[in-house]
Amino acid sequence: MHSHEYNIDKPALLRMAGSVLGGMAIWTLLLHTLGLAGILPSPRPVTDVDSTILIHQADAARNLQGNALVLLGDSSCLMDVDASQLTEQLRISCLNLGTLSYLDLDAAGQLLRLQATPPEEAPQHVVLLMHPEALRRAMAEEWMQRFLSDYLDGRLRPVTSAWLGRLQSWTGLATWKACVLDRFVSAPLSGAFGRQYGFCRQLEDYMKAHRGSALDPRADPFAGSREYQLAASLEAKSRMFASTVPTGTVLSVGITPIPGGFAPEGYAATHDEMLQTWASWLGATHALRDLPESMPDRLFATATHLNKEGVDHYTRMLAQVLEGLK
Repeated sequence: MHSHEYNIDKPALLRMAGSVLGGMAIWTLLLHTLGLAGILPSPRPVTDVDSTILIHQADAARNLQGNALVLLGDSSCLMDVDASQLTEQLRISCLNLGTLSYLDLDAAGQLLRLQATPPEEAPQHVVLLMHPEALRRAMAEEWMQRFLSDYLDGRLRPVTSAWLGRLQSWTGLATWKACVLDRFVSAPLSGAFGRQYGFCRQLEDYMKAHRGSALDPRADPFAGSREYQLAASLEAKSRMFASTVPTGTVLSVGITPIPGGFAPEGYAATHDEMLQTWASWLGATHALRDLPESMPDRLFATATHLNKEGVDHYTRMLAQVLEGLK
């Protein structure tokens, strides 16, 4: 016994399907045409903590020239020093262009070249700060370096690692999202960063107010290897970075602190040796030996980043050290 019978009008169904597919084809063609013609805004794919930080720093490097002092380095530079506080204490304009530990000195060099364009806007002083964890990293994460380079060049590289990414690229949805939606709809952040900042836009607002610095809101147990050393590839990277420092700009270099309770035996001597070797590779004007190699555990959010109290202490110490160089 049959409760229902269906009479399918195949020509009508085909016309309906054709209308849907035709509409999608027109939409796809329109998006690709607008993108190729340069009518759409350039891609600004701000979707999470990492992309928010990199895009903010790239924009700041391009648009905020004329700073007397520029901080460069990894995420410990980004989150251990408050550039707005440093500006007040040194009474000069400071900008923090620290990025992420996934990157290396190539990224720092890219941002420095932007900050020093035009040459008369080059900073008087560049302070390079990195964590010993980053100094032993052999190379940057390729996808993260590519993300920064693509953004600086205004490119949206198609995603090829998954069928969904390829589909979004082919249909133009990836272009629409990166060029339009991500500019006007702020994505929520997850975890501790979400609880602290809420959305990507609020993280950007914090970084603008603090002249490129961010604050790590986590409270994680200390973990990771405590065997610190300079990666063999760091020498060539350091010499390449040194070539990007403008003539007449002072270069100072320091290694950011680790928790005192996490420091291996004899770390003070290891830290000093690493700093002196790295400074010689960079041809640095100053090796910041008076900065602490470790600080009390209570001042850390993670094994690599200071908490709010720690940032205040470390920024004051950095200001005192830099004042002593004059």
